[in-house]
Amino acid sequence: MDIINFFTEMPEKTQAFIGVLFVILTSITIAFVKSKLFQELLTGIFNWYGTRKQNKAEAKANAPSTVVTTTQPTKGYSIMESDIINHDFFNYVDFWLYNQIPSITLKTQYRTAVFRKYLHIYYKTYRDLTQDFVRSGSYKTMNSSELRKELLHLITDVIRHMEMEMRQIHIPEVIIIKMKNVLSDRISLTVDLINSICDSSFYDGEENYLKIYSFLNIIHSILDNTMSNVTSVCDELNGELVGLSMDGFTEPQKRSGGHKK
Repeated sequence: MDIINFFTEMPEKTQAFIGVLFVILTSITIAFVKSKLFQELLTGIFNWYGTRKQNKAEAKANAPSTVVTTTQPTKGYSIMESDIINHDFFNYVDFWLYNQIPSITLKTQYRTAVFRKYLHIYYKTYRDLTQDFVRSGSYKTMNSSELRKELLHLITDVIRHMEMEMRQIHIPEVIIIKMKNVLSDRISLTVDLINSICDSSFYDGEENYLKIYSFLNIIHSILDNTMSNVTSVCDELNGELVGLSMDGFTEPQKRSGGHKK
């Protein structure tokens, strides 16, 4: 006896009960994905993954613990297009671009100038290309394979565009490469999570809204953890930047027994 026949042969009250139960479970699932708890769980996965990789390569890395921040939950029990367009990810990026990044201070004036530019390009590229993808609405009619391909292509495009712009304004290659190496583990995890979203029926729903909302949660978590990586890379640089200039600031030589200016 197949599932359909089994269901149709049930008493009407039982069928109604199962129908109501399914609706309730669906509402609970969507509410969870949109909740602060889910964002904290996702960020925790990134932190765990980074810690696990760090422990395996402890002799090669000395990264500080990751700062965890979360987005606020969205009210309601269904994912709609407005939830995606107004996702906290976009507000978060704007907050960093116009408030946090301009106030960042590092070990020297030159490093401060360079990493402010690095972060501005990094956050802005993620925001702009992701926003273009979301606003196009092309994801609504894609099947799982097509959506996976486009999301992975989006990540690749972000990396390619931001590195090209960084080189155009002469951000040192050593910073671009070191940051890319430090962030590579999170990119790998992002790819794994994209595959999971596209493969799992858990995220199936109207016009792929739940899948895109979950994808934005992932990107939010990546950017949420970037600043601690900037600090670690900045601290590891030892002489590679000496004599380089940007915005009127030149990286000084380290004075023995003194401080950098």
